[in-house]
Amino acid sequence: MLPTESALSPETPRNSDLVQLASTLALTAPEENPQDKALDSKNTVPDWHNRQCSVPSAYQGCLAIIPDDLTMYPNEFEAFSRFFQKLQGNIHATGGQYRKMSGNSDEQKGTSVPTVSTTSMAGYLDSLVKYYTGETGPLAIIPKLGLIIPPPCVDGVRAPFFPRILNSIARTLEHPQRSVDTTPEEAPSNFIDGWTASRSSFGMNYPLPNAYCLVEAEVATIPNVYGNSATPLNQKQKTREMVSLEEWILEHIYRRVVGYLDGKGLVENSSEEGWGRDQCAEIIAWGYIEGYAEIFFRLDERSTLVITSLTMLRRNKTKRWFCLNCKERALKLVRKYPRLTIIDLGQTPHISYDHTTEA
Repeated sequence: MLPTESALSPETPRNSDLVQLASTLALTAPEENPQDKALDSKNTVPDWHNRQCSVPSAYQGCLAIIPDDLTMYPNEFEAFSRFFQKLQGNIHATGGQYRKMSGNSDEQKGTSVPTVSTTSMAGYLDSLVKYYTGETGPLAIIPKLGLIIPPPCVDGVRAPFFPRILNSIARTLEHPQRSVDTTPEEAPSNFIDGWTASRSSFGMNYPLPNAYCLVEAEVATIPNVYGNSATPLNQKQKTREMVSLEEWILEHIYRRVVGYLDGKGLVENSSEEGWGRDQCAEIIAWGYIEGYAEIFFRLDERSTLVITSLTMLRRNKTKRWFCLNCKERALKLVRKYPRLTIIDLGQTPHISYDHTTEA
């Protein structure tokens, strides 16, 4: 059950600390990870076995749109913040040099990648998660969420939950660059196929995200980043038994850590009617690539950075342009980083956002 009391914790590090994190976080096998053990002993993440809390009554109606305010879950937000920071530190510490599950050790732009049939087969994404959490791979680049928020400690959270929210980052680690013979549309299309095939591990009735995003930077040192929208939850789809309220809330806490860290669980009112500000696939993809942008601009005080963003809907694999929430977030990012340009490939013609773009 989800705790609600306040957590006493130090100020959460920001993306600007990633360079320091990258130099201090060591990659180790999961069974010998001292930081995970230390994390379990911290007072900011209490032992949930001995706690009794219930989901607030506001969520009992299975609302289709997550509330803007999730600050009543500070412990969960803190735990996911630590996970996100450690994951980014681990990724940057590798410098892109690590052995992929496919066997490639230093995949670069222009090299071959596994076939479509391989990336779309049932269990492929799940196998990537197991590989990069160290269960079947040599290094635990992705920290094991189960060591931070043990599933048995949360009523209503089932085994597939944690691997499911890690599919995008696992896919990112395995396919950091798109081969020259793959179009920008094919990569997210293959990602969608992988998610669809994963129903066999999640359960055939488990709802899948509606949208999937691929972000590419025009700099070889910055990998492609994949993202997916939040799991849908509404009465029309009859998902009350398929997605528990606890899973629904925890997933959105994770998404707010990745996309809106400073809010500590609180986001602004959505500019779109029908879905929340943290619903879109861009939340995950942009949240992770911002860490790379932060480091790029710190190390290079002159160069500009152009990133392209393509979102596709699972149904019919149609392109999706930025919604109002994403447009607003794009404008905030290019104003935060004046040398950054974001191009929406879902629009025809393509729409560019930079620090001169008017709201």
